[in-house]
Amino acid sequence: MMRVAAYCRVSTDREDQANSFESQRRYFGEYIEKNPDWELYEIYADEGISGTGTKKRRQFNRMISDAENGCFGLIVTKEVSRFARNTLDALQYTRELKRRGVGVLFLNDGINTLDPDAELRLTIMSSIAQEESRKTSERVKWGQRRRMEQGVVFGRDLLGYRVYGGKLYLREDEAETVRLIFRKFVLEGKGAYVIARELEEAGIRPAAHMKRWSHTAVLRILRNEKYCGDLIQKKTYTPDYLNHEKKRNRGEEELVVLRGHHPPIVGRALFGRAQAELRRRSNGAAAGTKHSARCCFSGKIRCACGSSYVSRAKKRKDGSVYRAWRCYEAVNRGSRKAGAPGKQVGCDSPTLNEEDLKELLRRAFRELPFDWAAAADSVCRAVAAELEESGPDADAAREKRKRENLERKKQALIELYASGEIGASDFRRAKERCEGEALRLAREEEEHCARSARAKQRESLPGQIRGKVSALLSGEVWDETFYRDILERIAVGENHRLDVSFSGLPGARGFLLFDCARIGAEWKKVPQAFRELLRRHIGTPAGTEELGHLEMVGTIVYQLTRNLTPEQIKEAGFDAYFVDHTTGIYPSDASGTPFTAAALAVSGDPIADLHEDLAAEQKARLTYDNILRFCDDPDVKDPIRFLRQREVVHYQRFGEGLRITTDHLDSKNFYAFNPSFDKKSNS
Repeated sequence: MMRVAAYCRVSTDREDQANSFESQRRYFGEYIEKNPDWELYEIYADEGISGTGTKKRRQFNRMISDAENGCFGLIVTKEVSRFARNTLDALQYTRELKRRGVGVLFLNDGINTLDPDAELRLTIMSSIAQEESRKTSERVKWGQRRRMEQGVVFGRDLLGYRVYGGKLYLREDEAETVRLIFRKFVLEGKGAYVIARELEEAGIRPAAHMKRWSHTAVLRILRNEKYCGDLIQKKTYTPDYLNHEKKRNRGEEELVVLRGHHPPIVGRALFGRAQAELRRRSNGAAAGTKHSARCCFSGKIRCACGSSYVSRAKKRKDGSVYRAWRCYEAVNRGSRKAGAPGKQVGCDSPTLNEEDLKELLRRAFRELPFDWAAAADSVCRAVAAELEESGPDADAAREKRKRENLERKKQALIELYASGEIGASDFRRAKERCEGEALRLAREEEEHCARSARAKQRESLPGQIRGKVSALLSGEVWDETFYRDILERIAVGENHRLDVSFSGLPGARGFLLFDCARIGAEWKKVPQAFRELLRRHIGTPAGTEELGHLEMVGTIVYQLTRNLTPEQIKEAGFDAYFVDHTTGIYPSDASGTPFTAAALAVSGDPIADLHEDLAAEQKARLTYDNILRFCDDPDVKDPIRFLRQREVVHYQRFGEGLRITTDHLDSKNFYAFNPSFDKKSNS
């Protein structure tokens, strides 16, 4: 007994079609039961789906999958147009099913795809069905356009209006929200992101089809001409009736424009000011303050909260543009706070400076475990192979022989004409052939010269290519296209950790991001009198940076200890410290001696103080060296290496200061007194 499946479909969900749909299901069930050699496997049915494509026909695709798995051996359907109105689909699927031993029986058309001549008849019938679909599509499009010209509204409800029976009905409660958006944008000068966040925080509900407020929703409202009483339709069109995919109408079809079609929500003057402001801001973005999807970071920075990072740009007073990336959740809802009951909204992830991101990306790429010199050689060989050209078709000597032969032919031709052996017409034709040959030889000579020039240029290309490729692979230069193609993702984790992953390359590089802006903000909180005191005794640049070093080391210690369990605290010998300070930062040396002001050891004498500074820098460098000897955590070693480098630089600067001071004192012989306190000698 053969297991048989049935397939039925109607293209609309109207009531009369629904009755036909149920009739098809009932008919196939009875038809299969009447055959004693058949056993009904299942009836597959798609309702309200067009037959010109198979992408959205879930039951059809499930039936094909079951057939490929050998669940049944025959499919029964009403006619070719029910199975597919696309000739290509009909042939493709019936051929694949036949290859697997599954036939398709079209009852009304009398076609069984297992018959020898079935494909010919199927091609004819499916072509007729496809042409019927094309004509139906043309009739529907023509009818829709006539109705649009009569003012019938196509589409769904929107904020402030309800669409019912082809007309727009005002919703006054929602209309006030629309007016509020226009006032905020035009009169208060707020941006779409800010407006969306304020609406969300105020608890104002968006349109029914929207989950929450977003900047794109605000921009759509500001650009929608319906709010000033106009109606523009045919903004999208369907170029192919087979796949039904809509495309934005960019002049391919004429728009249907009706002015003053319905009661407006905002005045035409206010709507016009909003459009002018949108153009003004858009022009500013086009001038270089906005990122496009071509930026290598677009869509590739993911926050720990699940949102993506988006680009932000700000124009400085000097005309330059500051670019940074922020979490989309933070842009829309600000810092992390309590939202709906039991939920947290907003995000506290750091803002990432674009220049810092570029440097981080170059560094991460440089640290990948690859032989970049060999990679550069490989790229250079590949490029050289592409640039390699064949040699000239003829060398200079061959070109010269061709020209000499042509000259001899022309001379012989003149002699024949002068002796009367050939007539004027023959002479003219032979002369034209010679002139044509001369032009061809001239062109070949030009091409030969051009190939020779290119060959000379190619001699210097390998060195140039190698230099550029090496600079790119080593991270010395920034190339947007290169890093866009190779960057897969940057994951922003907790505690300001960034993980960089590259496409097609193993592993991810982790980095610890120090929030320099926060360090600067904390420094500004220090009382002015104390800051001035530090500037006088330590020096402004070095003093500020040393406090930054203290902040960085404290941050590392806090991040390493904040989540320790009691067992880990005891095992590490951290329990005595924990009893007094828990995991707070209490400045002390490795032996436990706390930091005091006595460590500054300021004497007021420049020579003594500069020697003290030199010794302090070397002690700090030695401490960092010892930390690096014991530490195996790359997230700790990277910033410690940076701090060690800064101590070396400070040592060099203090050394220069000591030399300058010593030279000055030597020239004045001022060692007999303290020059910072005693009066200068007149002798």
